[in-house]
Amino acid sequence: MNNTNPKYEGRSLESLKSSLYAVNLRLEKLRIEAALALGILPLPEGKPFWVADEIDWTNPEVSDLSRTYFDLLDKSHDLSREIEYREAVLSDNIPYYEAKNKAYAFVNTNFTNLDEEVGFFKKNNLLRGMSSLAEEICKNPNYLEEVIL
Repeated sequence: MNNTNPKYEGRSLESLKSSLYAVNLRLEKLRIEAALALGILPLPEGKPFWVADEIDWTNPEVSDLSRTYFDLLDKSHDLSREIEYREAVLSDNIPYYEAKNKAYAFVNTNFTNLDEEVGFFKKNNLLRGMSSLAEEICKNPNYLEEVIL
């Protein structure tokens, strides 16, 4: 089984990690720039912090940043998947890697918000959330057919 993305062929794991770091740094700078443009930053008196989810990327004031932001976000996810796969190969842990991907696909398909996810994890005694779910899938490939939704 080879899940390596052909566009990363010939690149070392260290090079991919370095690229991911650079992309994530650019993403953070874009989030801050958008937050400043939308008046989320600087924080008003009494507000202890802000989260990136507060940014409305459809707002015309940040539309010029939006395309770049989402392109970089896709690149970040792509690099992360490649790095995770290569690390799984190096650590001889492909079954857990596959179980983790199956767990994320299941959660993304079956739940629309964090409250639903948390409820699912509690009902099924998955105390560590996604990592617990991945471990259960790894131990029992039919686990997802047996869970309580």
